[in-house]
Amino acid sequence: MRFLYLFFFLSAVIVVSVTANQCDKETTCGDDETCCKLGDNTWGCCPMPQAVCCDDRSHCCPSGTTCDPQGSRCIGEDNQHTPMRKKKPARKTGTTVVEKNEFDEVICPDKSSKCPDGSTCCLLEQGTYGCCPVPNAVCCADMLHCCPNGFQCHGQFCSQNAVCCENTCCPGGYHCVAGGKCEKHARTMRNRFWNKDEEEI
Repeated sequence: MRFLYLFFFLSAVIVVSVTANQCDKETTCGDDETCCKLGDNTWGCCPMPQAVCCDDRSHCCPSGTTCDPQGSRCIGEDNQHTPMRKKKPARKTGTTVVEKNEFDEVICPDKSSKCPDGSTCCLLEQGTYGCCPVPNAVCCADMLHCCPNGFQCHGQFCSQNAVCCENTCCPGGYHCVAGGKCEKHARTMRNRFWNKDEEEI
């Protein structure tokens, strides 16, 4: 049994302009990505906006450049070369994923807020999003606190397999009593049996 004495407080988010880029009725890429077909004819996402989808169906290049699959590069009008970028599979529309931008920042469900990498977006009372400083966190119902993944929100505590009542969480082997205190369970006596003319077992 584990429990934490304090919640994580949600911090303010940085607001950006991010919207979804619909490839078809079932698949989506981020607004800063480009929908490109993959080798198996499904949709993939190129990690840049308005990109050129290369014929090899695995790579893409920035807008205004030409794909050079043999050289694994993108050739610009000024003959400058940049590396080709690898596509990733597109997301199913409506699925819950941790969406990130090119800076590895977490994009919140409203698509207009972002949190640092390794954090979780949680909805605040005012309808905006805050950042919980742990990944895959539990967002508490008070819309002000959060707990690590695998824990539950209880009053002033984050608990894991704890017995919680009022403003107290008790560890394993204890129970809550009046006054918000924890009391240890009484030990159950084990019945003892003897065999005739033999020692205790």
